[in-house]
Amino acid sequence: MMYSELKFYLESNLARPSLTFKWTRAENNHIINYINENFPKDYLKERKNILTIKQAFKDYFEKVGFLLFTFKENTIRIKVLPYNIEPQNSVNLDPVIGIINDNDDLIEYDYKGMENQILITDELVNKITTFLKSEKDENVNKKELIKYAIKCAFELEDKDIIVNKKGHIFVKVVHSVKRNSAESRFNGIDEEELEDFHVEFFSNGDNKNFFPLVARIFTDTYFHEKKINNFTYEQYAFPYIQKIIEQELNNISPGDHEFYKGFSGYVFRIHFREVFEHIADLVLAEIAITNPYMTEFLKYYSLNIIVINGDKYRVPTLDAGNGLKWNVLSMLSISKVYTKTTQTIKKLKREIDRLENEIDKLYINGLSPTKYQTAIIKKQNDITKEINKEMKKLEKHYDSIKKTKNEKEKEWINTQIKDIKLDVADLREDKNFLADKMLPQERIKLYLDLSKELDADSLRLKREESLFKQNEETYISIKNAIVNAFTSKKQRI
Repeated sequence: MMYSELKFYLESNLARPSLTFKWTRAENNHIINYINENFPKDYLKERKNILTIKQAFKDYFEKVGFLLFTFKENTIRIKVLPYNIEPQNSVNLDPVIGIINDNDDLIEYDYKGMENQILITDELVNKITTFLKSEKDENVNKKELIKYAIKCAFELEDKDIIVNKKGHIFVKVVHSVKRNSAESRFNGIDEEELEDFHVEFFSNGDNKNFFPLVARIFTDTYFHEKKINNFTYEQYAFPYIQKIIEQELNNISPGDHEFYKGFSGYVFRIHFREVFEHIADLVLAEIAITNPYMTEFLKYYSLNIIVINGDKYRVPTLDAGNGLKWNVLSMLSISKVYTKTTQTIKKLKREIDRLENEIDKLYINGLSPTKYQTAIIKKQNDITKEINKEMKKLEKHYDSIKKTKNEKEKEWINTQIKDIKLDVADLREDKNFLADKMLPQERIKLYLDLSKELDADSLRLKREESLFKQNEETYISIKNAIVNAFTSKKQRI
């Protein structure tokens, strides 16, 4: 989960991966602040978390080169170095092609009933990756090497699309896709082809950050950087967004430009409202921090009627759905509370997860440290009682041996005394063994402190979730109003 968010952060905030990429102090401070504000406390102090950050960076720059990454004293240092071997020149290319050709039974042709679709199963992908790990490490992009090997093995063209999925690889032979030159919708590509590719591209949670990223790129480019006005937005927003979708599809899995042009239109149609809901969330986050440009941009939707070159137009409104209309001032307080509450809930949930994991590590055989310690003490007390009972028996036997003059009886009593002494010795050994199993007080204190912190955070989370629910309906009303306004245009009257 945290890897996914870190990767989304990099995709949303960094320049496109390149060999000339420069990592600045400002970018370092920005990501450190982001992690401190959104991830559990002390996240940056654990080595496993630093490895997660490193992996996110490595995967982000993987397309252009391999990454040198260091982290020390809240400072990330990175350098992108070029691959010095192209996939087509790899010594492992022919062996990988051989593995593909030798494992025809692990390849699904005519995948999902489509003649131009192939699935390389996870079993075959594992065989290939295992082989590459066993060979001498080359300075080559292994993912691209596997893709190139697949391209060679199936005699694919550059326009054909190879998509890395979770464990397996999906191939779309685009040069055999049905096209209708007379049909302009979706660039003349058969809708059945697009629907099937859409299902495969976004199935099983793959590319789940695709639409939030499209929304982020749009708002960053056209609201933050270019600061377009409302008239430019109305005229060009839809083609801008479709172009971003096309570019991002090609970034994930390069392929046929014409196919992606048609597919981007199909994707935008299917996920039209979803994209604008993400945009609305980003806009409201800007309203929450009183962004002056965004405030002015939204005021347009409160004008009702405008006149352009003598012609009157009715402007889309921020309709609340109950006869009332939202405006920037009425949205401000709700968006502030909602944004802050959402961030707080997110942070608290992560902190609670961290605390629960830390507490779980302190458990012994399914028992909390306090219950475990209590159980040990009870056993020790039970043994002490048993020792005392045996010692009383021993005293009685000593008294009896003093009083009796019968030698046989004395012999029997001495035997009993020896048995009792052995039993007492065993009990004392058991007690000493239990003493060694007692937990140090520091561990008990740590458990109690963490439990206290967990209880406090859980109570705070309930309060924040209650506040969230109080504002959620209103926030959704505002969000829907923005979506409806942003997807409408002024009408001449």
